[in-house]
Amino acid sequence: MKGASNEFDKELFLAGEITPVFFGTALGNFGVDHMLDGLVEWAPAPMPRQTDTRTVEASEDKFTGFVFKIQANMDPKHRDRVAFMRVVSGKYEKGMKLRQVRTAKDVVISDALTFYGR
Repeated sequence: MKGASNEFDKELFLAGEITPVFFGTALGNFGVDHMLDGLVEWAPAPMPRQTDTRTVEASEDKFTGFVFKIQANMDPKHRDRVAFMRVVSGKYEKGMKLRQVRTAKDVVISDALTFYGR
């Protein structure tokens, strides 16, 4: 689709001024590889997360995570909710208690799945 718009400018993208548009379909596996390659090539590496009181560095030993999405009813046979969490620091270990800061409650993750990305 070259020529349909201005040339891609990575600096404008990183500044949040422009958004690249990819065309494709996951059903036919058309264009997905171009989108993923574009994200790997252009997107910035994860940065430390700013909190209300301080910056959490990835090198810290204490486990912290950031829930960025909650998806319900992924399995029609069950009333489920799946929380997608980015590990910000430390290491998750099965059975560890986690503190939900907003509600001040401790939770234990029963079935954790790991997704890896570049």
